[in-house]
This record gives sequence, C-alpha cells and structure tokens, in this order.
Amino acid sequence: MAKRILSIMAILSLVVSLNTSSTFAADNSGDNASDNVAQVMNVEGKNEVSQQFVDYIGKVFKDLDGVKVVDPNGVNVTKDFIESNKSHFYSGDYKEIKQAILDKKLSLTYVEQIQDTLGTGESSKSATLASGESVTKKFYHMASDSKGHFTKEWVVTLSGSFSYGNDFRITSVNGPYADLSANFGWGISTSLSNINTGNSYSGTRASFNISYNMTATVGIPVWGPYTYGVNVDFGSFVDSFDAYPSGMQNIVQ
Repeated sequence: MAKRILSIMAILSLVVSLNTSSTFAADNSGDNASDNVAQVMNVEGKNEVSQQFVDYIGKVFKDLDGVKVVDPNGVNVTKDFIESNKSHFYSGDYKEIKQAILDKKLSLTYVEQIQDTLGTGESSKSATLASGESVTKKFYHMASDSKGHFTKEWVVTLSGSFSYGNDFRITSVNGPYADLSANFGWGISTSLSNINTGNSYSGTRASFNISYNMTATVGIPVWGPYTYGVNVDFGSFVDSFDAYPSGMQNIVQ
C-alpha cells in the first residue's frame, strides 16, 4: 500500500510540474514571438539608408515640380521640407533626411515625367489615350511598426484614368488601382489590408484616393520546413492626388 501511495504522489508531482512548465511557456510566448520576429526580420538600424531611399530622394530634389510632402494630418509641407533638407541632400547626408521623415511621420509622393508621344518635345504627367488619359503616381512611405521595433519603407503606385470633352471638362473617372513595391527581407510577406479606394471629378479635375493598412507577415521557423506567421502592423495610410488633362497642365501649374 505504501508503494502505491508513493507512486500516486510521484505521478501527481509530475503532472503539477508539467502544468507549471506549460503555464510558464504560455506566459512567455509573446516575448519569444517578439524575439523571433526580430531575429527573422534582421532589420537594419533606423539610421541606415537604403539604395531605394537614395534613389527616391534624388528624384525628389532634382525635379521639385513632381514632389509633394504631407504630414500625418494631410497638410502640404513640401516647401518647408525642401528648405529644411536641401543642404543635407547636397552634402549627401541622407541619414538626416531620413530621420526628419521618421520624426515628423511625413509621406512623400513623386510623379515621374513621361515623354510626350505626339512629337511636341514637351513632357507630360500623363500618357494621352484616344478617349482620355491615364495617370500614375508613386507614393513613398517609411514607418515603424506599432511597437517601434522595426523601420521599413515601401512604395504604393496608384493608377487611374479619366475621359474629357473638347472643353477639357472631365466626363468620367476610373480607378485608382494600387500596386505595392516592398522588400522587407527574406521570409517576410507584405500586403495592403483594409483597402478603400475612391475617385471623383469636378470641372477639369479628376481626383483619386486610397486608404489602407500596411502589414507584414513574418515566417517564424518552428521545425524543419515548418513555420508559423506573425503579423506586424505598420499603421494606416491615406494617399491621394489630383490629375488634369495634359493640355491643362501649364494652366494648373
């Protein structure tokens, strides 16, 4: 009888030990997941500058007509941004420019000039179509995740089209359609979620907009080829722009 009692006590002790270990593991699963995400993302420091950033900023400062900078409230701060950072650009101090964007949570947009196909020798911000025009605009974003651990950059390209009559008044608008360009690293997938797009037109102006959440899914190694995904949130964003018939560009600008 004594041996039986000792055996039962040993089994109970083992069960208690296992339960305690399981509870401890569960309590620390969040911390472990966070550590694993950091290891997988292998993020460069906030002060590091990517070639994508250098190329984009180069376009911004070399063609000021195509750039627009807005703050988190949607206020146009392009002039202040250019004045405050042009000395950094000409001295090659891209880290200071990047830090300014991060500190003020600014969004940069840039429209690349498209050579006119009609042989006029002029440049246009839209390609002329038989029934109207198509427009494309690139929005550069750089932001940290919700926990402030990682800083990443991406470009959202919005494309739309519109038609108009001989008086340049808009008659219809289509789009926008969004395309994401992002490279957060190996084993990390990126996506736009909670997407809402809209358009409108008035007179000679066509307007396009999109709102979305920027998210990344990090694949954490579990065993062998198996992984589980951890979602990382980079916040919500709104991108928008206006477009006009190419014949109106000189008037608008």
